[in-house]
Amino acid sequence: MESIVLHGHLSSLADNLPPMFSGLAETCSLHLKSELGGSDMEEDFKAALSRARGEDTKGPSHASALHRYAVWLHNNSRDTEAKELLEEAVIFADSLSLNRTMAQVCCELEDHETAEKYLEKAVNSVRPGDQDVLGPLLTDLGQVMLLQGKTTMGIKYLQGAIEGYKNQVGTESPEYVRALNVVSIGHLMFGDSLRSNRARNEASKVLAALKKKNLIVDPS
Repeated sequence: MESIVLHGHLSSLADNLPPMFSGLAETCSLHLKSELGGSDMEEDFKAALSRARGEDTKGPSHASALHRYAVWLHNNSRDTEAKELLEEAVIFADSLSLNRTMAQVCCELEDHETAEKYLEKAVNSVRPGDQDVLGPLLTDLGQVMLLQGKTTMGIKYLQGAIEGYKNQVGTESPEYVRALNVVSIGHLMFGDSLRSNRARNEASKVLAALKKKNLIVDPS
């Protein structure tokens, strides 16, 4: 009920704010509507984008509207269209979330070279010491490197993620398990079965501990 009220409040706000803020409120409202199961989402995203282009060209609400619509397209397996919108957004906007979304879309389209470029931009924009954000990005970047056959660099980034979890965040994390599993593949690609097995065994051990503590569950 509170979510429905908030959606109505944001919709009303969008009609009464200056242009540079109204688009932001409108896209937030659309995102919440999608969570509530609203219909005709694509038409709503198109309308928000049209409004943002008219009132805040190359401003924050324009970039936000492009990004939100692109995420919706990506979630609906329409990555070619999503990439077109993101390519427009990155001309005048630069943010960690935008760069990561572009990388995810490029990966789905098997454009790993472009994905690498945007993941590197995302990594470089992370604040020092923010390992919760940096770790998953380094894992993504390492995986993209492996997919291109850049095994040495891929393992380097993956080890960076793993060391960050060990030294800063802690190892009780599904993302730590993911990094171990991906680096296991990297070591195998490099011909080092011993290190590969060690990483895979460590991942299995941590995963079992997470399940025991109910910190992660198997999909039903």
